Amino acid sequence: MLNRLANAFKSLLPGPFSIALLLTLVVVLASVFRMLQVDSLPEALLTTADFWQRGLFNPPMLAFTVQMMLMLVLGHALALSPPIERFLNHMAGLTCRNSVTAAFWVSLLTIVVAWYNWGLGLVFGAIYARKCAEYAGSRGIAINYPLIGAAGYSGLMIWHGGLSGSSLAKAAEKGHLQSLFPEMASSLPESLDYSQTVFSTMNLSVSLALLLSIPLFMAFLAKRSSARVPDIGNGFPPKALPETPEGAERLDHSPVTGRIAGLLIATVSVIVLLRSANV
Repeated sequence: MLNRLANAFKSLLPGPFSIALLLTLVVVLASVFRMLQVDSLPEALLTTADFWQRGLFNPPMLAFTVQMMLMLVLGHALALSPPIERFLNHMAGLTCRNSVTAAFWVSLLTIVVAWYNWGLGLVFGAIYARKCAEYAGSRGIAINYPLIGAAGYSGLMIWHGGLSGSSLAKAAEKGHLQSLFPEMASSLPESLDYSQTVFSTMNLSVSLALLLSIPLFMAFLAKRSSARVPDIGNGFPPKALPETPEGAERLDHSPVTGRIAGLLIATVSVIVLLRSANV
């Protein structure tokens, strides 16, 4: 059953970038069709192209794009850091007893991490699923690896209600909502802080319900699905050791540099979060 569903999605859905291009084409065609009622075809095409160019290179939109990219890139870097890797290896040994426990814990921890940061959760869940498969394969434990992989992406069901939700972060910026709808600016609040969104009773209730229900549902599926010992080779390729740094190159390879930068980012993030939540 699961294989049939997976094959159906593979045959019907292209990759994310292709979906973005197709949606862009649909919007362009809809725009041109709408403007053909008052303009000629060349004018409609040129006007649509102008709107697309101005929208794509709109300064606030570019700033938002960079913010989202940083969330993903920095979350990715954190998920691949040695402390997180050691934690994942330790958790894989504790939780990968069979397919049920692996599915439960992979989804549970991925949801918690994704609530904190969607970029970190996205990579964390995938690597955690892989670590469980490596552990199971090395010890002859039968698991449903495709289901464990799906559990590794369960954080996508909760991330936007967490601390890194993009619309929630933008709504907390002073004047952002009013800039989106200038004609209604007088009736809109200057901002919606996290106490009204992330930490609202409704959002916390939904997040808690998902935190409890998704791991139990994944365990339910694992209990009723077939399992076998995964064979995924020798794991990730070893990291290439850097050449011996000389002079100022030592800053590039020194762990102190990264720790200072990480401490500064974490400190500023906590201060901004506390202010947004009015704590």
